[in-house]
Amino acid sequence: MLYHAILGIFLLFTSVSPELQPLKIQVAVGAPFSFKCSRDDSVYFGQRKNSDIDWHEIEDDSQTTNSGAYLNLHFDLNQIDNTLTVTCDSAQQKHVGFYGCRKARWTTAEMDKSYQIILIGIITLRCLSSLS
Repeated sequence: MLYHAILGIFLLFTSVSPELQPLKIQVAVGAPFSFKCSRDDSVYFGQRKNSDIDWHEIEDDSQTTNSGAYLNLHFDLNQIDNTLTVTCDSAQQKHVGFYGCRKARWTTAEMDKSYQIILIGIITLRCLSSLS
């Protein structure tokens, strides 16, 4: 009985961990998308490498990651509700991946919030192009 209680608590904590369960955002190619972070968060972009995500901080002024990827994102600070809204006007293949928010001063790699951008319609486009 104690085992089931401990297992239940473990599953509860792992199921709400943003690092393990990113919020999935499905967006059509060319459509806009957005997500929110806390006002004082740094924003990160990552691609899955094996079972880990290789995170790179997005530089606010140049809209590139420290790995050089240009993402064309917009940052909007809302002073009233203390949020940072990150938006993109047109989702492209380069946007597919993971976005994370965390305080810059944290020494852990775990994100406070995480999102996964999934483009819908890519499989359809690839199938149609292979038929022609």
